[in-house]
Amino acid sequence: MAARVASGSFWQKLFPPITREPVLTFLAAHRITMSDTIRTCDRIFNTALDAHLIPRAYNLELVDQLRNSQIEHIFFTTSVDTIAESFKKMDHAH
Repeated sequence: MAARVASGSFWQKLFPPITREPVLTFLAAHRITMSDTIRTCDRIFNTALDAHLIPRAYNLELVDQLRNSQIEHIFFTTSVDTIAESFKKMDHAH
């Protein structure tokens, strides 16, 4: 009985499902863009760890997009060392 209550409407009322359109609307309204330095990759193990990532192709367009932008802030979801290494590889390949 308790599992049925917890898995039902209570959590759905607190956290409605996240769908693509509201997220895109929020990002556009706040002038937020998201990108990645890696276009395609393989993973050694099924984890989100950067150490388990094998880049196959870099997002080379990102270099020019950043150079030609009016960006005020950049936030990363990985270590600065990892980002710096990715940009070095992208800049050499570009």
